[in-house]
Amino acid sequence: LKAIYLEKNGGPSAARNAGIRISKGDFIAILDSDDIAFPTRLEAQYNFLKNNPDISICYGNVITYGDKESPKIKRYPITNEQFTKMLLKYSPMCHSTAFIKREVFNKIGIYDETLHFAEDLDLWLRAKPYFKFGNCNQILGKYCVRSNSLINKNNRECEKVTFDVRKKAIKEGLIKPSLSDIAYNSMHIASHYMLPQSVRYFLYKKFVFNLLFKYSQL
Repeated sequence: LKAIYLEKNGGPSAARNAGIRISKGDFIAILDSDDIAFPTRLEAQYNFLKNNPDISICYGNVITYGDKESPKIKRYPITNEQFTKMLLKYSPMCHSTAFIKREVFNKIGIYDETLHFAEDLDLWLRAKPYFKFGNCNQILGKYCVRSNSLINKNNRECEKVTFDVRKKAIKEGLIKPSLSDIAYNSMHIASHYMLPQSVRYFLYKKFVFNLLFKYSQL
């Protein structure tokens, strides 16, 4: 293992990019702070990519935990088609389970360090025209959900950046929105300005995520 000292805090994207630049392997595994990877995670993802050579970005399912959450399994879309179907609705991957072939970064570049939110979504949207995604369909670790996390404390700013990232990808022709994408984002933007954060968070956790996941399986 090699620890990297950064002289200044440039945000999560800068830290990840520093690690990517000095790494020498053919695969990059992401694990954000507070999240936990199970001991078999890397082996499972390596074997999955070895058995599915057409897939360049692998991810998996997680167990969520936190100060106001009882542990539960969170599952994500399985196939590349299901994954891309959800890209303009929510990020259909737990970022801390991302296992990425180096060729992806060689082709599209590394994380956008100007983004302090939705930088993972930006990366997936840039990768989509060239590479396939796949869920190894195993529980790879634990994902921490805290009420005082950076995203929850800055929820409205995070959502605004997410809207901008989606809009930019559409404008650049990286992805073509479906009618359901347009309808969902219209409602999402309206709720962003009309509903309190606590109400939106409750609705998303109780209803929206499960409905979107079921829709991705159609």
